[in-house]
Amino acid sequence: MNKDDIIALPNPHLRERSKKVGIVSPEVRALIAYMQSATIDWEESREHEVGVALAAIQLDIPLRIVVIRNDFDNKDDKTFTVFINPVITKYEGAMEEDYEGCLSVPEFTPEGEPAIYVLGDPEQPLLVATGSEGVAALPLSSQALSLLPASSVQASCTAEPAVIPKELSDTAWFTERSLSYLRGHAGKPWFLHLGYYRPHPPFIAPAPYNAMYRPEDMPKVVRASSPAEEAKQNALLAHYVKEVKQASFFQDGKAPGSEMTEAEVAQMRATYCGLMSEIDDHLGRVFDYLKQTGQWDDTLIVFTCDHGEQLGDHHLLGKIGYFDESYRIPMIVRDPRAEANSSRGSIVDKFTETIDTMPTVLEWLGLEVPRQCDGRSLLPFCEAGAPSDWRTEAHYEFDFRDLFYTRPETSLGIPMDKCSLAVVQDEAFKYVHFAALPPLFFDLQKDPGQFVNRVGDPAYAGRMAEYAAKMLDWRLGFAERTLTGYRATPRGLEVRAA
Repeated sequence: MNKDDIIALPNPHLRERSKKVGIVSPEVRALIAYMQSATIDWEESREHEVGVALAAIQLDIPLRIVVIRNDFDNKDDKTFTVFINPVITKYEGAMEEDYEGCLSVPEFTPEGEPAIYVLGDPEQPLLVATGSEGVAALPLSSQALSLLPASSVQASCTAEPAVIPKELSDTAWFTERSLSYLRGHAGKPWFLHLGYYRPHPPFIAPAPYNAMYRPEDMPKVVRASSPAEEAKQNALLAHYVKEVKQASFFQDGKAPGSEMTEAEVAQMRATYCGLMSEIDDHLGRVFDYLKQTGQWDDTLIVFTCDHGEQLGDHHLLGKIGYFDESYRIPMIVRDPRAEANSSRGSIVDKFTETIDTMPTVLEWLGLEVPRQCDGRSLLPFCEAGAPSDWRTEAHYEFDFRDLFYTRPETSLGIPMDKCSLAVVQDEAFKYVHFAALPPLFFDLQKDPGQFVNRVGDPAYAGRMAEYAAKMLDWRLGFAERTLTGYRATPRGLEVRAA
């Protein structure tokens, strides 16, 4: 079958596409007949859609295939649209005005470049299966994207590869979408926020990334001698040690995260590193495209993320609490300007925060940074070095009210509006203030792992008061600032400089 052939069943929303009916082979006819089977129960199960792709494999159809149910709100509708070898380069106007909730119909990408294109309700995606070597089944929910084969069910972390091949991982999908966006903006200004989902639970990596790192080479876990000992530090920590389950992080996990052995933690970290390397490889594809198209030296790149991960430290999993592991994140800036040449490859040891991202981008573009913005541009670090008045501490906050998967508010008996903590720390000390729990104070020079709370130690009373004052000063300086810098005058609203 020709790569441009498209087999389309009648669909009023895809009328133009339906005109492009290609050669219908017996194998594809058999596949269509399967999809129109009267045994399908749309309310009870969607497993048949995975079965469609598996049937295509059994029928030896070496094609990229996209299957769309024409009316997925009507369980009695047995009509589908099948796209063979769909490819994409642009999104302009494709179906978006005609079909609510549906993403763009593919156009063109280079032949042989595998990709995934979800067509349909993003919360209930229909089957989309593509690949340079044939058809593969794509699970129908985000939780299923990294499932293990049924024969490899594990109760916790695993070195086994995900059932989805690397060409069809969500990381590959995000990369394909970003490259399609860049191709569609050739010769025009663009701004791309490329947000990858990984590394993220469930911690299962596609081959070969699942076996790229050895557990024995991973950093040793930082935690107390037992979960019970860890829980003594603070009531919120005790809640998480008891309540965070492995089920939120592994396909078949059942025990609390705090019960993971050192060997299990090491394997989890090896898998996590594999997922990071997958990101590295795909970012390399984006960077290569920028270089090939002459845009590399005109593009500001900021690499960062929204949170860290406990990965077993302090007997915890996830992004929770007040420990550094949940908050320390990468911040890498690649400034292509000649003014930044002297700083290339350097490592900044000053405190930077996520709020510095927007001012950095705006200043690089030559745009005004709003007076209400709390962060500061990082471009001085790319040029002459740190400003003399740069911040001397890091600050962060955490709202721990009840969520659907963890309920510290209920467990601790704290009102919702009091479920918050704030942290100020520098190289020497760390102060954690709770709205409704006793504070914590750590001597980071003597106790970098943050196991000993110094609040009750008279030798630290003066120092803790100093950091509590730092916290108050910071809160006062960065309170609600929507109207900061404005004043009403007889001449109207005036904007004040910093």
